[in-house]
Amino acid sequence: MAESRGDANMTGCLDTGCLDTDSSDTGSAGTACLGNSANADDGRLRVGIRGKLFGAFAGVASLTLIASVVAFFSYDYIGQRLRRIDVEGIPAVDRAFTLARQGAELSAISSSLMAANDQGALAAAIVRLRAKRQEIGATLDALDSGTTSRILVESIKRHVDQLELSTDRLSESIQQRLGAADDRERLATGAVAAHGALMGRLAPMADDAGFDLASGLQSFDENEDRAALLRLLAKLSNVDAPALLALNDLRGDSNLILGILTEVSLAPNADVLRPLRDRFTASAYSARKAAKDLGGGDKPRELRIALEGLLAFGQPGGGVFEARGNELALTAQGWELATKTQSKTADLAVEIQQFVKIAQDISSGAVTASGSAIRQSQAALLGLMILSIASALLIAWCYVGNGLLRRLDGLNRAMLALAGGNLEVAIPHEGKDEIRRMAVAVEVFKRNAIRRKELEAERERDRIEDLRRREASFRLLFESNPLPMWVYDARTLGLVSVNDAAVTHYGYSREQFLSMSVPDVCPVDNRDSFTEYLQAVSSNRQHQTEETWPQLRADGTRFEATVFSQALTYGNRPLRAVALFCRGRR
Repeated sequence: MAESRGDANMTGCLDTGCLDTDSSDTGSAGTACLGNSANADDGRLRVGIRGKLFGAFAGVASLTLIASVVAFFSYDYIGQRLRRIDVEGIPAVDRAFTLARQGAELSAISSSLMAANDQGALAAAIVRLRAKRQEIGATLDALDSGTTSRILVESIKRHVDQLELSTDRLSESIQQRLGAADDRERLATGAVAAHGALMGRLAPMADDAGFDLASGLQSFDENEDRAALLRLLAKLSNVDAPALLALNDLRGDSNLILGILTEVSLAPNADVLRPLRDRFTASAYSARKAAKDLGGGDKPRELRIALEGLLAFGQPGGGVFEARGNELALTAQGWELATKTQSKTADLAVEIQQFVKIAQDISSGAVTASGSAIRQSQAALLGLMILSIASALLIAWCYVGNGLLRRLDGLNRAMLALAGGNLEVAIPHEGKDEIRRMAVAVEVFKRNAIRRKELEAERERDRIEDLRRREASFRLLFESNPLPMWVYDARTLGLVSVNDAAVTHYGYSREQFLSMSVPDVCPVDNRDSFTEYLQAVSSNRQHQTEETWPQLRADGTRFEATVFSQALTYGNRPLRAVALFCRGRR
């Protein structure tokens, strides 16, 4: 009942006239309505969103507390059973699990052999592998079991011996792969050094060639002797420019060659080596051709020697291609041996698991005895958990999801629509809590926005009407003026509009006038100076000007006129209005 009275007070804000006021009073009226609605609820019993959520969470928390109490007593009983297993059953399976752990560690160490990146890491892995084999042997020797277990122990020993032989072969293969990797890295490093030496010789020559070409171009003088000019041009086109072009080509090809060698060094498989070899051959041919185009001399010869030093790292017989191919082949061989080792490790794990199962059967009696208590505890906890989840889902669905979240989502969409300019959106007012009061406030904002939009539209209509009146007044003054007048574009000097007096005085038709520019109405001998005057007026942005200039009618007669101009802007377009006073008339 208290909530209904409070909601009626808030609804009254929308039903009374307090929102239907002018824009200057709308905000204060809406605030007053909200304040009256809040005051109407003071002193009355009302459970809002906070109280309802606290009640719901308190119910779920109570169920959680009950589940915790049940779990405490259940775990205490289960703990007593587990202590019995610890005293009677664990010693029986301890040795079996130790053996299983050692077998898993042996498998992990065997797998880590392939991950070794250097000889030191490989040696460390081999040492750990041998130590773990010795631990497994000691554990097997210490086992004291029955006939069935003894047979399994002998089988496990045979699998350990086979795994030892397989891991030794894998270690040897990995050592060969690491050696091949070292060779490949050494060649790649040498290629980088050879490229650096080549660039160290090429860079000064390219700078000198560029300087010679630039100096020759700067020294070009048309006033010199024709023969000297021809010799200079011949030198520039036949010597300096080709030399600079060849050096730049050589630099690009050398960088490309180094990139190819680097890519070869990092090739993921052998299939990509053949296309890389073709690219290297083509780049080497291009680089040798560029070096050959440099001609003779000590520096070009030294440059070709340095280039051959770089190309040697990609040539057959000990180059990067062979080193990477050998490394990839050894890697594939290593993975094949690793697969076989993993297979033997899996066989060993099966044998160890069988032994663990026999040891686990020893403690199965104690585990069975505690199973009943565990199942009863699980059933009780499961029932409480289901009850808690069902209660939480019911609260979330019936109140939070279908009530709060749905209403908040509807109010949020309405607010976003208002923010986007949609003033026709309906504001949801359902409910009797804080969300209802928020909806009333949003409705106030909506009414204010509608009123503000109406006022802005009215002001825009008044502004457009005023502009229309001003334009009509200016056009009437321009068209009916007895003085010749025109309007021209301040940037292009093209005529935009002329009045009837100008058409009559000059003798041009209106169509002829609008196809002309302002300098066209000036005599030819004064046209250039008149154009400069108009451009100076436009560039200096002079607001008003007055100057006397000769003018030319359509029939060729000249007359003197004083030109008055006024700057104006129409649609962001700079224009100037001109009025002419002919000599002898005022």
